[in-house]
Amino acid sequence: MSAARRRRATAALELAALALLAGVVCARPPTRVVVLGDSITAGISSQPYGPGYADLLRDRLGPEYEVVLLGCSGSTTRDWQPDAPPSTCRGPGDPIHLYASARALFPADVVTILLGTNDLRVPDAVEPDAYRDALRTLAEALHADGARDVVLISPPIAIHAAARLAGYRVRLRELCVERPYLHCGPDLVEVLDPAADFEPGDVHPNRSGHEKIAAALADDLRALTAGVRRIEVAPRRAARTPRAGRRRSRSRPRPRAPRGRRSHT
Repeated sequence: MSAARRRRATAALELAALALLAGVVCARPPTRVVVLGDSITAGISSQPYGPGYADLLRDRLGPEYEVVLLGCSGSTTRDWQPDAPPSTCRGPGDPIHLYASARALFPADVVTILLGTNDLRVPDAVEPDAYRDALRTLAEALHADGARDVVLISPPIAIHAAARLAGYRVRLRELCVERPYLHCGPDLVEVLDPAADFEPGDVHPNRSGHEKIAAALADDLRALTAGVRRIEVAPRRAARTPRAGRRRSRSRPRPRAPRGRRSHT
């Protein structure tokens, strides 16, 4: 092989190695989404049955996202507090500390919370202000422990407690503007149709209901994470220009101030 061919072959190998290295360096890990909630989040469905919204969310978001599910049937906002005792989720299994189980899944880019259906139904029903306060405490703790953003989802239709649910929705919207890391997700009262998306008398959405929740939440998550990425990139680009400008200005001779007068820069 001639010297010229060897040089071309070497250059091609170097370019290939650089391209491979760039791919490794620039590869972005999937956006980690932790989905917390009660039996609706756990995937319980009314007839006609279908997969839960969390499983559907994985398919909708694709490989750029990692969706991790933690749902506990029968749980309320009280059960998810950092200082709450272990909870017995309806079904087989030992009691678990829900908050500690969630924290073990961190760090996370986004945590979604869908709670409130059981807060409306327990004998000592949770009033709207207490619901808001419990969500605030939970969200603050999650963020402090490694959740970058927290998305709050309003619970679905509850005919037997419509007035209290209306209060939940108002308090949740108020809460979403209290902290920069808090965001309102889908309002399931608006997303779901009480006739088409529930079996009569059942609080769990059916197949079409879970599909609608997954579609609405996927849209919100894409918009949120796209916004986060733009915020991450923009400051680094803006920071280069002033530094370059200062370097150029030092290369020019500075004008001497007239004697007896102070130069202002």
